[in-house]
Amino acid sequence: MNDRKPNRAIIPQWQDYETGLEYLRSAGIMRRCHENIRFYRGDQWSGIDPNGLPTPVFNLVRRLVDAWVGVITSRRVSVSFSSSSLDFAPESDETRAVREALEGLSSAFAADWERRGGDALLRDALTLAALTGTAVLYTRYEPGNGQLNPLNNRGIVTTLVDTCDFTAADPACPDLQAQAWVAAAGSDRTEAIRAQAAAYGIEQRELKRLIPDSEDGRTQYILRFSRDEDGLVVWEKCVRGAVIGRGQTGCSRYPFEALRWQNPARAFYGDSPVDELLPNQRYINKAFAMAMKHMTDTAFSKVIYDRKLIPEWTNEVGQAIGVVSGGDVSGAAQVLDTGRMEEGFLEVLDRCVELTKSFGGGTPAALGELDAYNTSAIIALSERADLPLDAVRTFLHDAVRGYALTWAELVCLHGLSGEGCGFISLYADCICGRLSASVSASGSNRYSVSARLSLLDRLLDGGHITAAQYLRSLPEGVIAGRSDLLKIVEGGDENENDDER
Repeated sequence: MNDRKPNRAIIPQWQDYETGLEYLRSAGIMRRCHENIRFYRGDQWSGIDPNGLPTPVFNLVRRLVDAWVGVITSRRVSVSFSSSSLDFAPESDETRAVREALEGLSSAFAADWERRGGDALLRDALTLAALTGTAVLYTRYEPGNGQLNPLNNRGIVTTLVDTCDFTAADPACPDLQAQAWVAAAGSDRTEAIRAQAAAYGIEQRELKRLIPDSEDGRTQYILRFSRDEDGLVVWEKCVRGAVIGRGQTGCSRYPFEALRWQNPARAFYGDSPVDELLPNQRYINKAFAMAMKHMTDTAFSKVIYDRKLIPEWTNEVGQAIGVVSGGDVSGAAQVLDTGRMEEGFLEVLDRCVELTKSFGGGTPAALGELDAYNTSAIIALSERADLPLDAVRTFLHDAVRGYALTWAELVCLHGLSGEGCGFISLYADCICGRLSASVSASGSNRYSVSARLSLLDRLLDGGHITAAQYLRSLPEGVIAGRSDLLKIVEGGDENENDDER
């Protein structure tokens, strides 16, 4: 950004936003987010002078983060809605209609989750939470966009917000919905910002003061959400010196939901497990670089020779080397052996890698590196690998529950039933807090493709299954033309049976 700023006072909403940014900087959250993401992407030598060393990257950070996320997302989540208005209500046509609407809402959520790739969104959110400590999901209703929902030309969109672009009124409060205000920053073309400001009624002389914040002709803005006296959420779109848009959402919940990886301090921003991996990652990279440099310099034998006896040395094959003196030439040249590295150094390095993976939960079972020798042992080790991530899974379910309630409010408010299920009748339950959502998780997929193949190979080699059973049990996509092979094998078995008869 450049230093060109409108010559006017900063509005209070923007001052609150800058106070939040100052907290992110002073608490080290902003530096941590940028550094952890950089290491995950493989940029691990930035700002370090290698001093002639090679710059290898053995990216344990990415391997462990991907393993954590894979273990958690192996259990697919599902959501069902209920209403406290039915708790003590007698059975009637009205209560039956509410139950039908709740069942329809649960089915609509599951269908919308599949249509919009909810599992992929969770993987991205968990990866961001692992790297930065906190992932923020922003869910809103966007009308008039046929790409969102071709059936009714409108729909609900959920995206991730950069952790360093989100601020809240009280960083010490972990409950996002209890905040006095929340704000998310963004940027847009200055012309678009001016058009929005003009439509909102900003005077012409004020519009001229809206100038780009950067050389690419964009202006930064914030979307600020707070509640009115009725408890409903209102939004404001602000630039540094003016409010350029304001309106009501009609919802009782903020359109954001926070997913934290760890939160021992019970604050709004969580902690990242990658923080404690970075010192080990730096040491592993540098130690390997030193070992590689040493082996490059000393891997080949060298010849030292007496220049008084041999004016010039040559390594050409079969080339004669002239000696000045006609006497004893045994000391004219000598071969130096290759250098040897201290074995203890390599042992420490290997131990560092293994302990880093082990303490990070990267056991062979969690990383998919365990051979299928014993099925029950694999299941036990997989369950043990799940235990350190149970707290993260709890945070995930809380985030999905909050996201589902926000989604339900938007669906009921805008009538996005699509099938006439009467979701609008549940709007009052949403606003009054009577609607609740429960999250459940399916069983985990215990076996990877490689583990399953290894187990099938052992069963076939031991004669416990036939070739046809082996082919039927193979995972999809492993062997091309599996059905044709199966027909050939089954045909061969039938012929053998006929011969026996």
